[in-house]
Amino acid sequence: MEVVGQPKEFKQSGDYALLSVQSLNLEGWDSLIALDHRDAIRFLWLMFKSRVLIFVVRGCKNRNNPRRLPYNW
Repeated sequence: MEVVGQPKEFKQSGDYALLSVQSLNLEGWDSLIALDHRDAIRFLWLMFKSRVLIFVVRGCKNRNNPRRLPYNW
């Protein structure tokens, strides 16, 4: 099952950063993701280590005209 979501809110609560995600294709499947300092550092490390950072930077220039998803995705 695939749940498509949209980030709704990003806030701090105690020692955690909370990311609230609202589902777009299934009703009632909203999520709340909690990240502590180690999770955030690991997340940033994985972004710098992979090609995701290049994807994000390149996506800024064509964010209003994205390409279609591949059929085998």
